[in-house]
Formats: sequence, structure tokens, C-alpha cells
Amino acid sequence: MYTRALLAAIALLTTEVIAAPIAGIAGVMDAAGASQSAPAAHSPANPDAMDAASITARMKAAQDALARADNRQAADEALPPGIPPELLSERRYLLQQQVTAYALQLDMIRRAEALKTRAEIISGADVMTPTDELGKPPYSIVLVDRLRQQLQTVALAVDSIEAQQLVVAKEREIVTRDYDAAELSRRQSFEALERNRVAGDLPRLRWLWQFSELRAHSHGARLQALRQQEGVLATELAQTSSAFRELEARVAQTESKVRFNAADREVLLARQAERRTALEGELANARADANALEQSLRQRQQERDEQRDTLVKLRAALDAARNQMKTPGAAGGKDKHSHTVSIAELEAKIARLNDSMTQAQRLLELEQVRAMTAGDKIDILTRLIESQHFQHVFWDLRYAAEQPGATQATTEALRNGVRELTERIKEPSRSLRHELQLTLDQISAMQDRQANATPEEAALIRQTINAMQDRVQLQLRGLTEVGQLRLMATRWSEEFNREAADRSAKARLDAIRNEVVDTVGDIWSYEFTTVSDTAIVDGQTIATQRGVTVGKLVIALITLFAGFWLARRVARLFNNHIHARFGIPLQTLNTASNWVLSGVFAMLFVISLAIVRIPLTVFAFLGGAIAIGAGFGMQTLLKNLMSGLMLLVERPFKLGDTVEVAGKRGTVTDIGVRASTIRNIDGIETLVPNASFIEQEVTNWTYTSGKVRFAVKIGVAYGSPARRVAELLLEVAQRHGKILKDPEPEVLFEDFGADALNFGLYFWLDLDAGTAGRIVTSDVRFMIDKAFAEAGIVIAFPQRDVHLDTSRPLEIRMLDTAAPGSPVAT
Repeated sequence: MYTRALLAAIALLTTEVIAAPIAGIAGVMDAAGASQSAPAAHSPANPDAMDAASITARMKAAQDALARADNRQAADEALPPGIPPELLSERRYLLQQQVTAYALQLDMIRRAEALKTRAEIISGADVMTPTDELGKPPYSIVLVDRLRQQLQTVALAVDSIEAQQLVVAKEREIVTRDYDAAELSRRQSFEALERNRVAGDLPRLRWLWQFSELRAHSHGARLQALRQQEGVLATELAQTSSAFRELEARVAQTESKVRFNAADREVLLARQAERRTALEGELANARADANALEQSLRQRQQERDEQRDTLVKLRAALDAARNQMKTPGAAGGKDKHSHTVSIAELEAKIARLNDSMTQAQRLLELEQVRAMTAGDKIDILTRLIESQHFQHVFWDLRYAAEQPGATQATTEALRNGVRELTERIKEPSRSLRHELQLTLDQISAMQDRQANATPEEAALIRQTINAMQDRVQLQLRGLTEVGQLRLMATRWSEEFNREAADRSAKARLDAIRNEVVDTVGDIWSYEFTTVSDTAIVDGQTIATQRGVTVGKLVIALITLFAGFWLARRVARLFNNHIHARFGIPLQTLNTASNWVLSGVFAMLFVISLAIVRIPLTVFAFLGGAIAIGAGFGMQTLLKNLMSGLMLLVERPFKLGDTVEVAGKRGTVTDIGVRASTIRNIDGIETLVPNASFIEQEVTNWTYTSGKVRFAVKIGVAYGSPARRVAELLLEVAQRHGKILKDPEPEVLFEDFGADALNFGLYFWLDLDAGTAGRIVTSDVRFMIDKAFAEAGIVIAFPQRDVHLDTSRPLEIRMLDTAAPGSPVAT
């Protein structure tokens, strides 16, 4: 049938594409002891013939020439005088390259024949329409998934072939340049040989010409092999692309009409169960083998330890015998001969034991490699069984998602599961590749040791290499299984993306909404940390762990700030009501409410944590930091807090009082938890820490009463009527409406000044009534000035009387103020 032929071709193609790198790895493993051959300068067959027999003959001739070149002594003897010895190494390299090129040509011929046969198989098959081949829709999910897997495999094969074409094309360009240069060198060498007339130079020129011939043939063979490889790759690409298009058409035909019924599910799950049963049986055998290898490894270690102890004893006995021989007065003659024989026997035993220990150590290394391989096998089989479990779960989810009435949650669970699987298989894949590279490096090191080892050692090393090769095959198996699982996850992801692209706008919006909800839910459930707590269950106290998540933190903050906002609103309404009902000043009520709100905030903090079940122990780790901060950085804050509490209790001043502290005078407008506010006469408010009111002297002008005495000082000229001045001052004080009548104002004649008679007007003001002392004193001064002007009383000002002594002539002296050396005016 056409489909069977097509799938057979795909299988062959996939096998070749995937087997190429594995074959390369196998070649590295089997390279120990293998000798390579190099090409000859001339072929016994037609050099232009490209059939397999002619190429085989040329390769045989090149291998013979390479064998002769490997005989370094014979090659040196055949080297003509004047030829640099390093050309022998280059000649051997060219022969080796020629053999490799002929081998590649033969390989390309075989691949070309296989491609031709494959094309004949496909073209000779009975061609049927896709509908006849696939049956009637709807198509089984098993069939569709298999077609998608085949399409994915062929797509990888197409990519691999295209990558190989790029590499081969680049190499062909390089080899073409080398071939052109070799042809030029060959022609020049031949011309130099023709022009030669010196008999002594003939061997050297002939050898150089043959060498240039070899170089041209070697590069030509390589160039021809690359051209053949390009042709084979082009044919492979054409056939693979044709298969890809055919499979793509079939997938497009089937994926739009897919069914996933219970029968399909049972088929898939039966395959999964069969595969898992086989893996579990293999795992049981692997564990049994690992236990046996572990016992063998312990036995080998015990044997090595016993041999080591015996070796230590023999060396101690040998040292004692040698010391006894060196002791003065030791036995001579026959006894000396017996001691010498004893030392020789000990040395022979030690040599044999050393050889035995070396053998035991190598056997121990072999057992260790086998044990590591058994452990890797158990690990890989465990991962494969786990992957089978994942596939089982995913097929169940996919079946549920395909059923009518499936919820969006089921589809999202399947999608998230595929994403999780894709992420989880990344690390095993990297780990297996790293282990594979490490094992190959170990094999290469073992091969180097084998080249210089004795036959007995080489046999053990070969066994170790074989064990490592088994490990490589196991790792390749793991990589293959992981690769297939990754391809399945990628195939399903592409299917989900395709389904998402075909959905309606409403479905897309629903999907976006669900993704947003899932993302927000993940963020909401993200745990910052976990704390230890206790819970009472059935009367028993049980220790448990509680997580601190983003959601809990947000709820706690909302509870805290919403509750505090509500408490502030209630406090403001309560203050207004109390003020309107009882007349208590709002400033006093606000101060009290601030302290109450501080306690409410602390209570809300504890309540918000209790609502979201976050224990207070989450802050236990801050206990030490808080203690240190309270002792150093927080001492000022705590001092002010305690001072504020003391001010609230003792009440040395209240809102509206006029106080003076730390050189600042003003009216108290607020008494806060940490600091109080004072507004001075200029309307500037100053925050004064509460501790300043406790530690420093405080003057409260209105502590027990708002009555404060003020004074206005004035001086009048000598000769003014003192009693009249006192009467005018009292009249001024009595006329001002803000000045209190009780206590009465008073006028004092305070002093005979140097320039005036000094009087003082003293009067009382009630600051609680809102009287401003500076304004009243200013008014009083204006009134005094007017009253004195009307009464003809002069307000004194500073003055000095100068008296001259006229009892004798006044002495007048001219002073010279010019600079020294300058002429004096006359």
C-alpha cells in the first residue's frame, strides 16, 4: 500500500538521520587499537572510474602505501637527500585523508543506491487516495497523534539534512581552494622535473613531483566525495520533503475532525500500562543486578584491603631484616647467607603482592564502573516510569478536555501540565548529555591507557571500556526516551497554540481572563516564608507551620488601614459631639483622641494578623533588632513618647496656654504623642519634642490664670510736674478697655535718670480672653504720647551739657595730619 511504503521510507530516513550521530559515538568507542590507512600516489585502476570496484581498488592501494609510510625506518631510508623530514608526516596525513575520502565515496554510493531503491518502493506501491487510506471521519486520536509524531520526526530530518548541506557546502569551498593550489603545485613540480639537467637533483625532484601528485589526488578524492555527498543529501532532502508534504496534508485532513472516545482512551492506556509493566520488570532486574554488583564491589574492596595489610606487614619485616644485617656484630658466614636469602624472598613476595594489588585495583575499578552503570540504569528506568505516569495523567486530562461539556479548568490543567512537563524534562536532558560527554571522555582516556598497557592490563582495560560502552548505550537510551517525551510535549503545545488561534473572540477573551485569574491567583498564593505555630485540635496542642502569603499580607494591610480610617472618622465625630454638648475645647479632645488612636492602631495590628491567621511569632526574629534599636536608635523616640504620656497625665500646660521653653515663646496649639506644637506671635509653628518640656525649665504664662501684668516705661524731661505725669498715666490706663480694673493699674516714679525722670505704668491683661499684650502696650504708648503733647510735657531724649572754663585763655594748637615726608602747608 502507498501509505505503508511511505511510512517505511520515513522509518528508514529517520533511522539514518538519528543513527548518524550514534554511529559517530560508536566509532569513538570502538577506535581503540584500530589502525587507519592512507592513500597511494597512483591507483592501479582507472582514476576517473566512480564505480564501487574501482574506488575499492584505489582505496586498497592507498592503504598499502599508508602501511609502508607507517614504517618510519624504511621511509627515512627511501627519503632522497634535500627533502625535509617534516614532509614525511604531511605525506602520511595525505595518504590517511585519501583513504578516508575513498571510504566516504563508497558510503555515498551505498546511500545513493538505498535512496534509489526507496524511491522505487514508493513509486511502485499501490497509490490510494488519503480518504481511502485513513478511513471515514471522525479520525481516532491515536491515528492523528501518530501522524503528528511522524510529521514532527520528518520535520527534524529535513532540518538535519539542510544543516548537513550547509556544512558540506562550506567544506567543499575550502577543499576546492586546496585542490586548485595542489594542481598548481603539481604542474610546477612536473615542469621543474622536465627542466632539470643535473643528475644529482633527479631523485629529489622526482620525489617532490610524486608528493605533489599525492596532494592533488588526496584533495581531489576528498572533493569528489563531498560532491557525491551533496548529491545524496539533495536526493534525501527531496524525498524527505515529499514525505513531509504528504504527511502534512494528512495531518491537515485529520486534525480538524478528531474523535477521542473511550475505546481510543483504552487503547492508549493499555499501551501505557504494557510499557510501564515492561519498565518495572526491567527496573526490578536492574535493582537485583545492582545488589549483586554491590556485594561483588564490597568483596573486591575487602580483598584489596587484606592485600594492603599483608603488604604493610611484609615491608615491616623487610625493613627489620635489613636493619639486622646492618647491625654491628651481626652473624656472619652461614647466618649472613640465610639473612640474605630471607631478604630476597621478602622482596619477591612484595613484588608479587604489588602486582596482585595492581590487578585487584583494576578489577575494583571495573566493578565500580559496572556498579555506576547499574545505578544509572536504575535512575533512568525510574525516570522513564515516572514519564509513563505523566503521560497517563495527561491522556486522562486530554480525554476529559475532549468530552462535551468540558470545563475551561480542565483544559487549563492540561495546558499547565504540558508546560510543567516541558520544564521538568529540560534538566534531565542536560544532565544526561553531560554524563554522556563525561563517559566518552573517560573512554578516550582508557583507550590512551590501553595503547601503552601490557596484554594483561589491556584485557582488563578493554573490559572496563566495554562496561563504559554499556553505560553510553544506556545514556543514549535515556536521551532517546527524553527526546521522544519532549517531542510529544512540543507537539501538544503546538496543538494548543493552533486551537487557541482558531478560537472565537469570546473564547480568546475567556482564555485571557482565565490566564489573568491564574496569574493573580499564583501571586496571591505566593509564600514569603513559613512560621511555626501551635493549634488546638480535639483538645490537643499540635505544632504546625503557617505560611505567610501575599494574599494574607494584603488582607492584613486592608484590615489595618481600613479599621484605622474608620476609627479616625468615629473619633472626629465623637469629638465634635462632645465639644458641642459639653463645650470641651476641640484641641483637648483631639489630643486625647490621638493617644486613643495609637492604642487602637496597635489593637488593629494584632486583630488583622489574627484574621489571616498569621501568628505574632513571624516577628520573633525582630526581637533582638528591636531591643538593640530601643537601646540606641530608638531611645529618643521612646523618651519623647514617655514624656508625652507624662504631659498628658500631669498637664503642666494645656492647649491655648502661652509657654516659653528652650528660648521659644508661643501658644500651645497641639500636644502630640511625640512632640507638641507652639505658635509664636508671628504665626510660625514650632515642633518641640515632649522631652524638652520635662528636662528643661518651662514658663507657662497662663498656668493657673490668664491675668498677666505688663509694663510701659517712659521718661520725661527734668522740670516736668511729676504728679501731673502720674495722673496722666493713670488716666490713659483707665481709658483703655482691655486693661483690667482689678487689679488696678499703678504708676511708679522709678528713678532720676541721667537724662530724664523715669516712670513706669503697670497694668494687667486677661490673655485667656484673647487679648494680645503687644497690641495693648502699643495702644498705651500712642495714648501717652497724645496726652503728654496736650499737657505740654516733654518726653525726654538723651542729651549732654558741655561747659567751657573761661577763667583763662583757650589754647589753640595746629596739628600736622599730613603723611610723613610730605610738605607742610604754611
